[in-house]
Amino acid sequence: MSNIRQPSALRLLALLGCFSLTLVFSGCAAAPGAEQTEQRVEQPDGTAQIAQPDTTSPSSQDRKDVEGTQENPRNATPAPTPQLAETRAGKSAVMLKISDNPIHAREILDVIIQRHRKIFDQVVQDILIKRVLEMENASYDIQIPEKQLQADILKEVEKAEGYAQVQYQMSIAKLLQRQGRSIDQFKKAAREKIVYQLTLHRMVRFDQLRNGAVKVRHIVVKSPEKAELLLGKIRQGADFIKLAKQHSICPSRRVGGLLPMLTPGFLADPEVEKKVFKLREGQVSGIVQSKRGYHLFRALYRHQKSRKAYATLEPVVAASLERYPLIGDVEINYWLDKLRKKYPLEQHF
Repeated sequence: MSNIRQPSALRLLALLGCFSLTLVFSGCAAAPGAEQTEQRVEQPDGTAQIAQPDTTSPSSQDRKDVEGTQENPRNATPAPTPQLAETRAGKSAVMLKISDNPIHAREILDVIIQRHRKIFDQVVQDILIKRVLEMENASYDIQIPEKQLQADILKEVEKAEGYAQVQYQMSIAKLLQRQGRSIDQFKKAAREKIVYQLTLHRMVRFDQLRNGAVKVRHIVVKSPEKAELLLGKIRQGADFIKLAKQHSICPSRRVGGLLPMLTPGFLADPEVEKKVFKLREGQVSGIVQSKRGYHLFRALYRHQKSRKAYATLEPVVAASLERYPLIGDVEINYWLDKLRKKYPLEQHF
C-alpha cells in the first residue's frame, strides 16, 4: 500500500457545507452490478483507500442465489428529474472567483459526482447510516463497554504501527508527527470509528433477533439427482462445509455455504423461507427447490421472535455477535430499507 494523499473529491466535499444532499436509500450503494460492496480502508494519515472486497463476507449475490431475486434496488442510481435539473440550474454559494466570474459550489459538486462517483456514493452512504444510527440509538441507548473499546483501539494502533514500519520504516507516532497529528488524535479518530461500527452491528443484530432469525449454511446444485447424492453423504457424516465448497454453484461456497443471518421476509421465495425457519439448530433440511436450483440447508443458530427491549436482550445480542461477528453489507442494507418509512428522506439535487 502506498502513501496516498487525500483525494481532492473528499477535500472539496468537506468544504461544501452549504449544499443539500439527495439522501435516498436507493442511491447510496456501490455502482450497479458490483457483486460485492467496496469498503474504505483508513490510512494512518487520515486518507481513505478503496479496499478489495472481503471474500469471507456473504454478499448480495448470495441472497440472489438463494432466492432468485433481482439486483438490490439500493444499487440503482435515481434517474434525473425535472426538479433535479431545475436545482442544478439554480445558483449556490460562491466557492471561487476568477476575476469577477464566480464558480459555485453546485458546479464543483457536479464535477465531483461525475469524476468520483464511487467515492461520493460512499460518503453519502456513511452520512446516511450514521444519521439513522444516531436517531435509532436515541431509543436504544446502546453503550459500548470501555474495556472493549480500549482493546479495539489498541488493535488499531498496533495495525497502524505495523503499516508505518513496513511502508516508512518508522514508528506510527513519528509518521503522524510528520503529518501534523498526534497519537492521541489518531486514537480519538479510531475510537469514533469503533463506536460507530460496534453500535451499528449491535443495532442490526438486535433487529434480526427480535424479529426471529436463523443462521444457515446451504448447498445449491442444478439437478435433484445430485442434491439427493449429497444429502445421502451428509446423512452418513460427510462434512457439509467441504461439500459446499466442492459442489455448490452459489458464490457462498467460498465460505462453506454460509449465508447472512436470515429474518422473515429476507428471502423472496416464501416456500423456501417456510422450510428454512422450520429447521432446528443442527438439523439438515430435505431437498428444497427454488428458481436457482436444488438446496440443502443446515441450521446453525436460531432465535425466536421476541418483543423484549434492547436492554433485556443485550446479553443475547452480545453472545450472538461473539458467535457470528460478521455482518455484511447485504444485512445492513436490508435493515436500512426497513427504516425507509420511519425516516423519509427528501431529494434536493
